[in-house]
Amino acid sequence: MRLHELRAKRAQKIERMQQMLQTAEAENRDLSDGEKAGFDSQRDEIRSLDQQIERAETVAELERRADADPVTEQPFQQLEQRVSVLSALRHLMDPNRYPLEGAEREYSHEMARRSGRAPEGVYVPFSALETRAPMLTTTAPEIVPTVHRADLYIDAFRRALISQRLGVRILTGLTGNLSIPKRGAGTTAGWVAENQALPETGMDFDAMTMTPRHVGAWTELSRQLIMQSSPDVETLIREDLARAVAEKVDEALINGGATAVEPTGILRASGTLSGSMAGPTWAQILAVIGLLEDNNVPGAWQWLFSPKSARVLRGTTKNAANLEYLLQEGRTGELPAMATSFVPDADATHGTAIVGDFSQVMIGIWGALDLSTNPWAEGPYKKGNVLVRALSSLDIGIRDPRGFVVIDDIPVPA
Repeated sequence: MRLHELRAKRAQKIERMQQMLQTAEAENRDLSDGEKAGFDSQRDEIRSLDQQIERAETVAELERRADADPVTEQPFQQLEQRVSVLSALRHLMDPNRYPLEGAEREYSHEMARRSGRAPEGVYVPFSALETRAPMLTTTAPEIVPTVHRADLYIDAFRRALISQRLGVRILTGLTGNLSIPKRGAGTTAGWVAENQALPETGMDFDAMTMTPRHVGAWTELSRQLIMQSSPDVETLIREDLARAVAEKVDEALINGGATAVEPTGILRASGTLSGSMAGPTWAQILAVIGLLEDNNVPGAWQWLFSPKSARVLRGTTKNAANLEYLLQEGRTGELPAMATSFVPDADATHGTAIVGDFSQVMIGIWGALDLSTNPWAEGPYKKGNVLVRALSSLDIGIRDPRGFVVIDDIPVPA
């Protein structure tokens, strides 16, 4: 008999013993002789099952520790693709009925080994959570298995994710604090006459440090949705959580640092360059780009506007005789440009823009998403729902703030 079958059988016997006690208590009496004999019989069988479970767990642990081929990155990526978030949730809700097995068990154990930290629940591939309204079978009828058309499912509207498109660098598999050296003042070269000594200069090094910060949230799921929905709900939950955490990371990347627990974003970083587009005019745009050129900023530069700023530039021409607009066909000053609500306006009448090399930004990820459930929270418990919580450890660092010009004086309508 397999380990999960032994555990399920043990749970059934415990349930029978509880029923005997509840029946006697409801009738305000002690157990009858027949019930006592049945109770003792179930207790003896549970003791026997405990011994069988202990032996099965020992064998399973020995098999897990047995010599095997190391987990390389390619097979590990394939393992990630096989992990089911729903299977992990079902295990957390009812471990006896749904033991952690297969890809979910292998991934969680491997991530615990790599990170050196045991999860509070189960490790699953890096996804995300947000606080949102409960997901019910009544509010998600398209994924109930009675009449299901996965091809017709329409995802919830989200703000476009920007980190990947901007070229931000992502570091995964981190285990400790990260320190990345960066050059401060470089070596100076110069011309000298014959038999004249070269000037003595040295390189000044600084470091960008990254430490784990914790991001996470919770969502309330219907037990019926988790237990009875078709497999396509797996895609729904995975994509929804991944998009939610990406939004939180994008928000911190641009404007993080309002509280001590947040990473510092570009707008709050010290050392960025400052420009002006108070017109806005074509000459001011060229002057802002000139700041990057004057500071020898490498990489592929891109613009990032607040939505109001973008609308103003789309409606402003280069000059009175030119029908070409300052922001046209996704470009400003020959550079790619996009708008996102993650970039806040400076105030009610002034918009914000950022331009620079976004590969200077790094996102470090420690471990994976630690997924856990709480079926006993008072509010959800009364409704038969389950609270799902996830925590992930990451940080955002900017190698060289001088790689960005921040503009906060673009006139916008109130």
